[in-house]
Amino acid sequence: MRKLLVGALIALIVIGVISGWYAFLGGREYIDTQLLGQEAVVVELTVRYMPITSSPISDLEIEVEAEAHRARISRGVDLTLDAKHKAYSIREVSGDRVAEYGAQVHFTKKITIINATGDVIFERTLELEKGADMVITIYGTTDELKPGTDITIIVDISMSLTLPVPENVPEQAPRTIERTIHREITTQIED
Repeated sequence: MRKLLVGALIALIVIGVISGWYAFLGGREYIDTQLLGQEAVVVELTVRYMPITSSPISDLEIEVEAEAHRARISRGVDLTLDAKHKAYSIREVSGDRVAEYGAQVHFTKKITIINATGDVIFERTLELEKGADMVITIYGTTDELKPGTDITIIVDISMSLTLPVPENVPEQAPRTIERTIHREITTQIED
């Protein structure tokens, strides 16, 4: 009986110490950030390319969409960086839609994200040589991108599309289409 009472007392002390650590000494923050990941706002910018084709490619339409939501992310992502160095990733979601028509493309994409108070949260210029659809994911803190507020995403794309020379007219020089596309998207950060 005595051993049982001592065992129960030790179990109560251990439970009390763990509960105190969790509630008052940073245990909850440790579990949230170290085991579950850190809380962040994730902005996903989807860029799709639609080649305009008759027989060879003749032009390229570009569609840009954005969404933002709160999420838990890996603790290895540094959210404290400034707008020019903030963490982002690019994931291709299709093959190169331009190359399959024998054309070559060069994109310069300037992406700027502005929060509800007018602060620039992300600003980066990307140089890309592929016409693959992609999702660009940008990470920010919940302090700078507050869930439930609006953000504005500005995307300026400069495109240089060099079209292939038709096989039946080999003496023709390649034609290049240059265009600048400006998109401004306002979206609310989902909670």
